[in-house]
Amino acid sequence: MLYHLFKAMDFSVPGSGAFSYISFRAGMALIVSLIISLWFGKGIIKLLRRMQVGETVRDLGLEGQIQKQGTPTMGGLIILAATIIPTLLFARLTNIYILLMLVSTVWLGAIGFIDDYIKVFKKDKRGLAGTSKVISSLAFPGKLGSNDGLYSLDVSPGSYDFKVVPAGKTTPVVLDLPGTELSADTNYFVAAVGTLAKPQVVVKSTVIQQTAAEAPLGTIVDIASGNPDFSTLVTAVKAAGLVDTLSGEGPFTVFAPTNEAFAALGQDTINSVLANKELLTSILTYHVVAGQVMAADVVQLTSAKTVQGADIKITVKDGKVYLNDTIQVVTTDIQASNGIIHVIDGILMPPA
Repeated sequence: MLYHLFKAMDFSVPGSGAFSYISFRAGMALIVSLIISLWFGKGIIKLLRRMQVGETVRDLGLEGQIQKQGTPTMGGLIILAATIIPTLLFARLTNIYILLMLVSTVWLGAIGFIDDYIKVFKKDKRGLAGTSKVISSLAFPGKLGSNDGLYSLDVSPGSYDFKVVPAGKTTPVVLDLPGTELSADTNYFVAAVGTLAKPQVVVKSTVIQQTAAEAPLGTIVDIASGNPDFSTLVTAVKAAGLVDTLSGEGPFTVFAPTNEAFAALGQDTINSVLANKELLTSILTYHVVAGQVMAADVVQLTSAKTVQGADIKITVKDGKVYLNDTIQVVTTDIQASNGIIHVIDGILMPPA
């Protein structure tokens, strides 16, 4: 939830860029889960005791079994809360596996809740019938029927002729689906539901999002070249002969002015600077800091030494970051293979 919120804001909130890293989100989820388990868990157990929500023990003639009488039950609520809440807060909810995990956890948790509810409030020591527990755990029954089984297949993209038959049989063909097209990088959930007389097929598809490992990041120059808002900056970098430098190993932190920021200088000034390679190089390298400085680090600094040699003054006003008092950082933590890009709304001029 928080990942999607900050992503919709282009990670413009200082420090929000950390939520783009799965390691950070996993660590935060672990901390929240521990807080829920250790802190709120005690309160839930005390509440269950006050409500006299205790274990009802069947007399099976076993030694010591009566000692379990009155033990607080429904403690699974703590486990569910410690699993579901951090997942909702920090996971990428567009991931099909996350969604399946949430649905399965809630479904099985509901089975346990119903079982405890029958034991505690209905005073039925048997709880939910064993057969009902097994059936509910294997399938999600509904108006259209229940799953007979769950199968996973990896197939190549292309056209396939599908046939739907009763479970465990090859005939009769209930539904014939010739020429079904399957796309690459897509997960398909296919369920045959209904009855033999009125069969139906439910299909849901989810496009697999490439991870950073599957889709290598480009260099700072690559990313700037692929963004039309940086076309003037790219032209300047090429004119100064800095393409190879900013495509190198780095890492670098670049405060990148947009085309609008350059336009504020006026076209005559831009042409004059582009014609003076020494001055142009000085200005551009004044926008580059050696090392990878994330937004969360920038707000902790009062200045940063640039590749040009002079320092940039950094201040935070009303939650916004300004460079040299007047240039605002408008977008942060654009990742590249050799560093980080922060977008700014003006041109930084090195001191004379």
